[in-house]
Amino acid sequence: MTGDHSQSDLEENPGIHLDEVLKEFQVVDAGNPWNTSEELMVCPNMRSAQIYMQPELWENRKAVIDCLLNCPEIDQVMWCDHDSGLNGTDQPAFYVHTQDRGHLVFKPAPDSTGDAHDVYGTSWIWNGDLNAVDASITADHQIKFGDYPNAFERIATGFSEKTGNIWVTARLGKEFCLPSMKCNPAGSHGSLHELDSTAPLIAAGLPDDFELPDALRIIDITPICLQLLGLETPRQPGESAINNPQNSQKS
Repeated sequence: MTGDHSQSDLEENPGIHLDEVLKEFQVVDAGNPWNTSEELMVCPNMRSAQIYMQPELWENRKAVIDCLLNCPEIDQVMWCDHDSGLNGTDQPAFYVHTQDRGHLVFKPAPDSTGDAHDVYGTSWIWNGDLNAVDASITADHQIKFGDYPNAFERIATGFSEKTGNIWVTARLGKEFCLPSMKCNPAGSHGSLHELDSTAPLIAAGLPDDFELPDALRIIDITPICLQLLGLETPRQPGESAINNPQNSQKS
């Protein structure tokens, strides 16, 4: 028994009104399709939001990113330099900008000789401030994440040809909304923060020889269930989602 997320408390007035944050741009009304004059489509999902941009605006994305970073209630602004993310033919880089913890760009290392590795065996290279994702490096060159568990893998697998050009997350107590939307009354989730992300797992009656991974993720639940049913699984529980993608769209 488990859940697909956790829950963090919201403030009395939690709303981050992205239409106001991005008021200098033409934003599609919630639920409507694009028209020729609109520049941005904003898709809030509680404590995160995807922002789709017209191609001509994406080339000048700094103006949009600056508007987002000027909002003190926004925690992280993230994007990928390749439209298809890890599904593309080139090796993409992922960017995390914050208002008060610096900027970071990172990517999976092309081999096992990256700057450090995570607990799932993926090697990473980066440039910038690891405080953007509350990460540090141990003496044995392992990346240790604090408030944003498994941040590198989660960000890197969060971009594809179907996702928004930019992801944003809210600071604790806040949630994204648009004029036609209401915020949740008490609690919410959806960001990378630990309070949104970590759910308990209750497992009873497992075979004596079955071992759960030490660093369990929600994406390990399906492989665990398949193993217990004696079925083939495309990725073993606890394996890297970068080195062993479960739903690769690469051709």
